[in-house]
Amino acid sequence: MTRARAYGRYLGRRYRAAGLIVWMSGADFQTWQIPADDEVVLAVAHGIRDTDSRHLQTTELNFSVSSSLDDPAWHGLLGINSVYTYYPTYARLYLDYARQNFLPNVFIEGNYEGAQKGGASRLTNAHDTRTQIYWTLLSGGAGAFYGNRGIWPFDPAWQAHLNDPGAAQISFARALFEPRRWYELV
Repeated sequence: MTRARAYGRYLGRRYRAAGLIVWMSGADFQTWQIPADDEVVLAVAHGIRDTDSRHLQTTELNFSVSSSLDDPAWHGLLGINSVYTYYPTYARLYLDYARQNFLPNVFIEGNYEGAQKGGASRLTNAHDTRTQIYWTLLSGGAGAFYGNRGIWPFDPAWQAHLNDPGAAQISFARALFEPRRWYELV
C-alpha cells in the first residue's frame, strides 16, 4: 500500500495546479469487493488527496449497474457519484438520489453508440444515447457522458466515428439544457 499511496501523491503533486480535473479510479472495477484490490485503489486515491484536495474524486465500479456510493470504503473521498448502468438511468439515479450520503450523480457510463445494448441483439443508436442523457438530467443527475464503441478502444478507424449521429445528438441535448435551470426540476 505504501507504493500505491506514494504513486497517488506523485499524481496529486503533478496535476494539482491543472484545471478541470476529476480523478476517476476504478473503471469497470469488478473486484472492488475483494478487500486487497479495493485497498490498492483506495491507497492511490488517498495519496492523491494527500497532495491535491482541490480536485473532485470518484470511482467507477461494476457493470452492468452500480454507483460509486456502493463501496462504503470511499466515503469521505468522493466528490461526485458515478452512476454506471446499461438499464434506464432514472432507476439507478432515483436510488442514489434518495441515499442518506447523497452526492451529485453523474451518469458516467452505459450503452455506447454502436455497441450491443445491454447484451441485446441490436446495436445502441443515437436515439438510445440521447434517451440516456435526457433520463439522467430529468431525474436529478448533475451531468452525463456519451460513449461510442468505435472510439473508446481507439479502433484503427476511430476518427470516422467522431461525427456519428449520437455525438451530434449530445450537442443538441447540451444546447437544450445548458441555458435552462434544469437542475431545479423536481
